[in-house]
This record gives sequence, structure tokens and C-alpha cells, in this order.
Amino acid sequence: MRILKLKLFSYALLTLCSVPLLAQRPAISAIQNNYSYTLPSVPNYGIAPGSLFVIYGSNLSTVTAPVLQSSAAPGVPLTLNGVSASVSVNGMTVPVPLYYVSANQIAGILPSTVPAGTANITVTNNGQTSAPASITVVASDFGILTANNLGNGQAAAYDANNKILSQTNSTSPGRTIVLWGSGVGSDTANDDRIYPQKQNNLTGIPMQVFIGGVAAPILYRGRSQFPGVDQINVTVPAGVATGCYVSLAVVSQNYVSNSTTLPIAANGGTCSDPNVEFTPAQLISLKSKNNVNIGTIFLDQETRVSNNTVRSIFRGKFLGYSKAAFDVKTPSGAFISYGSCQIDSQNMNPTHLNAGAVLTVSGSGGQLGMATLSTLSNGSVGDYRGMLPAGFIPNGGGTYNFNNGSGSAAVGPLVGASANVLQPIVWTNMGSLSAINKAQGATVTWTGGLAGTFVAIQGSVAGPAPDNTNVAFSCAAPASAGKFTIPPSLLLAIPAGIGKLVVNTVTVPSTFTASGLDLGLVYAQVGTNIPVTYQ
Repeated sequence: MRILKLKLFSYALLTLCSVPLLAQRPAISAIQNNYSYTLPSVPNYGIAPGSLFVIYGSNLSTVTAPVLQSSAAPGVPLTLNGVSASVSVNGMTVPVPLYYVSANQIAGILPSTVPAGTANITVTNNGQTSAPASITVVASDFGILTANNLGNGQAAAYDANNKILSQTNSTSPGRTIVLWGSGVGSDTANDDRIYPQKQNNLTGIPMQVFIGGVAAPILYRGRSQFPGVDQINVTVPAGVATGCYVSLAVVSQNYVSNSTTLPIAANGGTCSDPNVEFTPAQLISLKSKNNVNIGTIFLDQETRVSNNTVRSIFRGKFLGYSKAAFDVKTPSGAFISYGSCQIDSQNMNPTHLNAGAVLTVSGSGGQLGMATLSTLSNGSVGDYRGMLPAGFIPNGGGTYNFNNGSGSAAVGPLVGASANVLQPIVWTNMGSLSAINKAQGATVTWTGGLAGTFVAIQGSVAGPAPDNTNVAFSCAAPASAGKFTIPPSLLLAIPAGIGKLVVNTVTVPSTFTASGLDLGLVYAQVGTNIPVTYQ
């Protein structure tokens, strides 16, 4: 069994020195699966027996550096540096094995003997016990390990040669891959504490894997050799759409994993997509840099059915990423492989770049005039937004040019920054989608669609109070397809409630250049927004 260089394993294989402080009463602020980081406010939140989970809070330990514990015999301890945790459910209270403790974070394993239900977790730090924090214990709720260890983006999946999948080492239909994570469910034949664990195939636990929305055969589901760490061996299904960002989700009854992707090519090797932000070659080049500066400009015209209005905007985002921040950047918005969907996520801490005093857009031939933007948007330099007058983008589309004058010291004049708005598709079943049953999925149909465009289906809904967490999703399909089904494996991860569904015709991104930028992208989209009740 290959030992991966993961956050958990580095924590589990050594013990660091620590300096004790005076114990104060610990407080728990959040509890999440160690790999999915699913929030309690969304419907797919749950902690499965036998899984690795993380407790966040304050005064959880009296150390200034993490104390970490190996799972080799005698195994993961029940008390570590004077810290212990316990879980209580249905009148049962059991101790939690602890992989590591620190002042603000603890990792433990929920024992396989804990039954499903609402449970309370408490942490005791050298005699001081926290108030209980509630968690939902479910039979199975898998969190997929991602390459960036943040719960989103590309899955840290491995091929048959124990090599991690990447844009230049894609898998292909018919091949078997290994997914890592936690949350398959209870395995009482193991003790949840000692390496190596028995690798029992837990076929009695209902589970499905969907790759590109297609069900994939599961060969193994259960523990790796490490306590709390699971693996799923699965075969990539025949007929799945290829691309660098093909959706991957694991579903246990109605509990959906975090939203991740896989690179798939017909014969393996380097993947490709016609519509995404970065080609594999561009991505490799950008990841080799210590700092990455990217400019993205787009036009957006949206018809809102709820109030029969048309909103036309254009926006320019000029962002600088540190190497660490760019390494965790995931596909944004509609830029996911055709045939796939993802839950949208925020990128990590970019710096706004000043691209000049104004950013302007004009129609081809100047017949539509010019719109200007301030360099300040929400107090940020480098994020340009502007409303366009009615009729700026006619039904037949047109060519639009962007200009930042002489630019600035950070970003020079734009060269080749233009976008073509083409005839949009016609959304033909819009009237039948005012309510969507999440467990059944929803099919969107359309007519039309020209070469050089694709269809992006986007939606969002806010969760219940007090968090009101907004969850948004995006799907992509070739315009020629004429229809797309948003799968239950995506919709089950969003809250029930009143939200929106938007169907856009999007031009394939083109590039522009400017001094100070490593990459410039420009595109346009025209769409229709309807209110939807997600049930």
C-alpha cells in the first residue's frame, strides 16, 4: 500500500515537541469531515462512523505547536497531551481516538460503533471540558481527498501504477482508479486505531460513484490500511465525456461528497477541453512561476424573467496570485468540461492589480458608443464593473473591443482584447422548470447554438438561517447537444429553497496580451434567468 504525502499522513507519522500553557475551557466552533470540509448548513453534511473528522475551536489544547500521533501499534490514543474528546448519541458515550491536537484544531476518528443520529461532541483539555457541539452522524458520507487539500478542485486520484492523475497523466474510460478520503461508513471488524487496518470491502453500504454524471462500477469501498482513511477503487465508465475537469461525486443514499473533478482523455495522457480557462500546457507554465498575474474580461447580458428586465454589464478582473494561491485555484464559473457540473468555490486570496484609470468597451465600428468604468469596485483596485445601456448588445450580437488606454505600471495596454457575441440559443423548456425535485435531477433543452459557443447552466440558492449559506453550481455542454440533465448527484448538495437557474450561451474564451500579465482571457455570455424552487 503506497503511503501518500497527505496532510493526514504527515500528521500521523511523528510527534512534535510542544510547550504547555495554562489550560482554559475549550470551545468548539465547527466540526467537519477531514477531506470534504462540508459545512453543517448544507444538506449533504454528515460525519460517518469510522471517518476522520476535524474539530475547530479555541483552547482545545495547551500547546503552542501541534502534537501528532502515529497509528502504529499501540495505535491512535484516546488521550493526547492531556486532551481527550468524546461523542454521545442515543444514550451512548464513547471516546474519540485522536490523531493530533493543537490549540485551535483537533483531528479524531468517529468510532465505528457510534449509531446514526444527532450526536454531541465534547473536548476536555487538562481537566477543562467544552460545551457540547452537535453533529449529524450518518451511515455514510464520503469526503474525497483533493490535490489541494481544500475539499474542492481536482481529486487526488491515482492510477494502477500509483501515479497521481493530472492534466498530463489523465485516466481513460475502462481504467481503474483509486480515490482517497474518509466516510465510507462503519467497519466494526476494525478497531479504528491501529495500522494496518483490515481492508474489508463494505459492499453492504449503499454507495454510487458518478463520473461526468455517469454511474461508475465500484470495485472496492472501505478502509485503507490507515485508521479513519478510506479508499474507493472504481472503473471509469465507457461513454463518459472526456476533458480536464470531468465531474466526480460519490453518493451514499442522499448524501453527496464534495464536488471534485478528474482529467480524462480517450487514450490517457494529456487531456483537452475546447472551453476552459487554461490548456494543460498553459497550466504547467503558470504553475512553474512564483507569481501569476491573470486578466479576465467579459460581457454579460441577462434577461430576468421575474421582472422582465434585461441587464447588460461588462467586467474586468486583473488578479495576482502567489504560487501557493494559484496552486489551489479551481475552474471557475462555466469553465468545466462538457457534460459535467460542479459546486462553485472561491479562489484563494488573489491580489487586485491596477490596470489603469478606466476600462472601456465599444461595439464594432463604434456604432454602439463606449462605456467606461471606474478603477474602484467595492473598494478594490483592479476589479472593473460597468452597466451597459439598453440595446448595447443586439439580438444578432456583434464584436466588442476593450481598451485600458496606456494602462499602468502594473498592467500595460491591452492588445487583442475583443469578444464576439454570437446568436444565442433558445431555451425551449424554460416554463416547466419553476420547481426542481433535487432527487430527480432536471433536464434543460434548447435549440440553436453556433460554432464557437457552448452552453453554461448555472444556479444558486441560499440555505436556511442563521447561516444563509449561498450555494452555486455550474454545468457546461456543447451548444450542439440540444439538452443537458443536471444530475441528482449535484442537486442533492444544494439547500432546498427559492433560488435561480440561468442558461447562458457563452463564447469560447480567447486570449489577449498586456505587459505585466501572464495570461489574458476574454469572452461573452448571453442568458436567461428564471426563479426556481429547489425541492
